[in-house]
Amino acid sequence: MNFKEFIDSFSTGDSSWQESPVLSKRINMAKNVINGIYDNKRTIQTPEYLTDFGLRKTDSPRLFIEASCEKLNKRLPTDSELKEELLSLDINNLGDWIDMVVLVLGKYDICYEVLKARIDNISSLSIANLIKMATLCGIENDPQRAIKLFEIALKKCKDTETREVISHRINVTLLKRQKNIDMFFTQTNNMVTDIMYNPTFSKMVALLDNLVGLQLVLPNQKDHSRKLILARLLLANAKLLLNEALSNYNHVDEHLTELVRYYSQIAINQVQIELELNNLNLAESIILKDIELVKKYNSEYLSEALSSLAYVYYAERNFQSAVNTVIKAIHEHIKIGNIVGINESKKLLIVAMYKLGKQDCAQKLLNSMTSDPTGMSENYDQYYI
Repeated sequence: MNFKEFIDSFSTGDSSWQESPVLSKRINMAKNVINGIYDNKRTIQTPEYLTDFGLRKTDSPRLFIEASCEKLNKRLPTDSELKEELLSLDINNLGDWIDMVVLVLGKYDICYEVLKARIDNISSLSIANLIKMATLCGIENDPQRAIKLFEIALKKCKDTETREVISHRINVTLLKRQKNIDMFFTQTNNMVTDIMYNPTFSKMVALLDNLVGLQLVLPNQKDHSRKLILARLLLANAKLLLNEALSNYNHVDEHLTELVRYYSQIAINQVQIELELNNLNLAESIILKDIELVKKYNSEYLSEALSSLAYVYYAERNFQSAVNTVIKAIHEHIKIGNIVGINESKKLLIVAMYKLGKQDCAQKLLNSMTSDPTGMSENYDQYYI
């Protein structure tokens, strides 16, 4: 069974698979792409895993579809069937199909193998898909191919703002995957020059502040405490710039939600630094403001923000608030099928329960890690305090 046959097996008249909003949205989006319909708007149930700025790989889509297929008694495509299908696909459709295979099956590795095999013909893809394929290479620890594809996208792109976004992705690849610090700072310097010619690009300055701040606090560096202070300054500056940019919007559109995405990630990075400095009240204040913003404009990031707040409460030894907040975070993770987020939050719930002396509840949750590996079947509301 290949990917098309697998997706087609979810028939319209069968309501069993449509009971899950996450599964239903992902299957229907894949159906559209297979039928040549590419104007699908993404929702919180259909995240773009191949646009992750941090080049992070998640097991969530794979774990989610495995659990769903076990429940529905469906067979998944084998790796060889999937690879054969993608290798024979029209090259102009490859980017959109790979996007769907990662979304539905979480098969980063097979998609990457196909991409490597077809790399010589990949330049015909759209700029958006080139960026996704470059990100896939970065996720799979192939920085050279990632940078090559980003550069092809850069040459094809005429939109100045998109060019800056691609340049930022190259910089992330240099720092996080190639670990070439000299080239990272050379690229950063070039981007600063570009920004000085386009002073309205406050968003890009904020992203650069965040990235350089990340470099400063990488592990095993000298003068960590001083660099921590510099990173704080850079992230504070990033937030000021994004706040100014956000204040210019009087309606919600994709640019606003993107700004909130950046804002939220920077806020979470700030919280990590403030916790390290034991500035617990400040960390709480930062993440509460972030939650208020994402609730209003970009709920896709609410689960991560709530998880961060729950950890802050735990660090403050406010275990009751930690429990109640992490349960809210778990519900948000469930909405988007984030199995990894569910189980990481569940671990925090368990230890907070132990701290409150609720050993029976904690043990019950711990036992369910085996009986319910996805964490999606538990009635978490029973643990509210």
